[in-house]
Amino acid sequence: MNVIRNDSPRPISVAVAAGALVAALLLRLFMWYLAVNWKAVATYTSFLYLGPFSFFLIWAIYRGKNWGRLLFAVLYIPHLLSWTRAMVVRDHSAYDIAFMGFHLLLQAGAVLLLLMPSSNAWFRAGVISVNPQGGANGEQPSHSEDIHEASRSAPRRSP
Repeated sequence: MNVIRNDSPRPISVAVAAGALVAALLLRLFMWYLAVNWKAVATYTSFLYLGPFSFFLIWAIYRGKNWGRLLFAVLYIPHLLSWTRAMVVRDHSAYDIAFMGFHLLLQAGAVLLLLMPSSNAWFRAGVISVNPQGGANGEQPSHSEDIHEASRSAPRRSP
């Protein structure tokens, strides 16, 4: 079975969403760097874990991996709820609330762009497997396709 990658151009919505996610991640890492206690070992562990994982997920989305898009959408929902709760429950400065709001807006915009119909079609096209004996995605040709193919290849007789 051969595997063919969908060569259709990446929709602008996917490129913009990936850019928004990178901007949100860099903004978050920068703000985290300023606010975190660097004497705690857990800080280094979480910083070294979340940064590369996030970049890997963004890379997967940009490369057209449908699982990356779906995983991000699923992980974003609890993230949105926890940050919204944190903004309401805790006492934050206007600067912190503006930062959190901008960060959430970037991510929400990215989710919406990734779920647009053009993005959806591009992600779903993804990888197409071709079976040499069958059609795309391993389907077997029907009997009527065999007859049609035979009639095209048969020599034509003049009346």
